Amino acid sequence: WDVKPRKTKPLQFLRLWHAAGLLEFMHTDRARYAQWLVDFINSYSGDDGISDYSAVLEGELAYCGDALRGLCVRKVLIWMPL
Repeated sequence: WDVKPRKTKPLQFLRLWHAAGLLEFMHTDRARYAQWLVDFINSYSGDDGISDYSAVLEGELAYCGDALRGLCVRKVLIWMPL
C-alpha cells in the first residue's frame, strides 16, 4: 500500500481509487488503511484542493477510529477542519 500520489489533484486521485474499488479494498485492513490515509493527507495537506474532499476525508477518518491512535498529521490543515 505504499502508493504515493504524484501529479494528481487529491480529489481526482480519490475518485479514481474509489471508481477502481481500491478504497473499499483498503477498508479490509483498518490499521493499514489508517496509516495510508494519514500519509495521503500529509502528502496533500499543502494543496488547497484537499479541502474539496474534506467531508469524505472526515468520514474516512471516522471509519478508521481507534486505528488512528498514535498516528500524526504532520502539516497544518488550515483548509480542512478535523
